[in-house]
Amino acid sequence: MLDELNSMPMHLQSKLLRVIQEGYIRKVGGDCEKKVDVRVIATVNVDPNQLIDNNLLREDLFYRLSIISIYISPLRKRKEDIQFLANYFIEKENKSRMKNIRLSNEVLEIFNIYEWSGNVRELRNIIESSFNIACDSEEIEVEHLPCYLVERLKNRNVLSENNEIKLSYSDIVDAFEKKLISDMLKKTSGNVSKASKILRIKRQTLQHKIKRLNI
Repeated sequence: MLDELNSMPMHLQSKLLRVIQEGYIRKVGGDCEKKVDVRVIATVNVDPNQLIDNNLLREDLFYRLSIISIYISPLRKRKEDIQFLANYFIEKENKSRMKNIRLSNEVLEIFNIYEWSGNVRELRNIIESSFNIACDSEEIEVEHLPCYLVERLKNRNVLSENNEIKLSYSDIVDAFEKKLISDMLKKTSGNVSKASKILRIKRQTLQHKIKRLNI
């Protein structure tokens, strides 16, 4: 399993390609080759086409690996999975620590509106970090969340200085969408068509959101 293949230097990608194609490896310092029979599962955290265009992923290696290709949407686009995944990680932590801690409604609400730039890995790390702070508490509360997350939420007017949720759910969602779209338009120099393609939504839908959110 190769996680975030795009972080592998190009010269190592060429060696990996050779191993996959020829089925032989040579140990460091060795003088003989050994036959191997393996199946490679690899992931990237950016659109492969974009990685290839930016010379961060060998095109021939991508084609060699993508015999079976699966696209998984970012966690921010799979809101229905957040509670399930959070409960899964909580159950694992409870089992390993012999505890019985659950997620508070306030934290679950925050999880449902957070953008999750770090995807599932970030969610897992936040749960683990919160367990370290919660100790003997029955629920994971806002004050148990990592400091960086609390500060982000305050900077985005989601939380007050007293760690209370300031906005309604719809207001917070609108604020998140506005920031996401504004950042994307800035990145694409105002090109709505390009922004809609990257965000994977229809151009008409994006135009409607731009007008509704007064961007």
